[in-house]
Amino acid sequence: MNELLRKVQLTRTLNIMRSLFPTEYDFYPRTWFIPEQSQQFKDDVRYIHEQDERHKRSLTTFIVKPSDGSQGEGIYLIRNVSSCMITNRPHVVQEYIERPLLINNLKFDLRIYVLILNLYPLEIFLYDEGLVRFATVNYKPPSMENLHQTFMHLTNYSLNKKSATYKHTLDDKQTDGSKRKLSVVWNQLIVMYGQTKIDKTKLLITELINLTSHALPHTTVKYLN
Repeated sequence: MNELLRKVQLTRTLNIMRSLFPTEYDFYPRTWFIPEQSQQFKDDVRYIHEQDERHKRSLTTFIVKPSDGSQGEGIYLIRNVSSCMITNRPHVVQEYIERPLLINNLKFDLRIYVLILNLYPLEIFLYDEGLVRFATVNYKPPSMENLHQTFMHLTNYSLNKKSATYKHTLDDKQTDGSKRKLSVVWNQLIVMYGQTKIDKTKLLITELINLTSHALPHTTVKYLN
């Protein structure tokens, strides 16, 4: 199960499945391993930015994360390869999603809890409650002027609790806290987009969990055989 605990190992596992099932495993951004793929990353960024300039669009932004990091530690955004601080510590670099879903102009992430009870047969339980963590500065598309604004681009509680605009959640029904119950946010999204779209989103999340679980070598060997 260690493949789920570190970003590099998890992405390697998913990449294997993407090579076999490219359509099914297209749910995560293109990813590079640093320092292992440093030269490949440099070459790819050069090509990606050439395409950006050719099509007259803003240069693609990338997000750098330590493989064993937590609580937002060591995460930063870059446009230029020279800004990537290459060390011996394993990192992943991903294309940054520049048009995220927003609530009240703020980025957010869903903290969803999954229990893998057994591998053979595979038993997975999805908890119907969770947490949603919000950034604390109104989102703007990444630019050289705002790449460093962690309160805008990152949603980690450990970072945003230090923000002057962090809002503590005082009760379970509060709809403007910087950390909210998942059920509260689902209701907010239903108002914004309708029940049908949110039901479809929940189904897609379930499929993502299943695909990720089946990518584990323990389950892949068993069920592909």
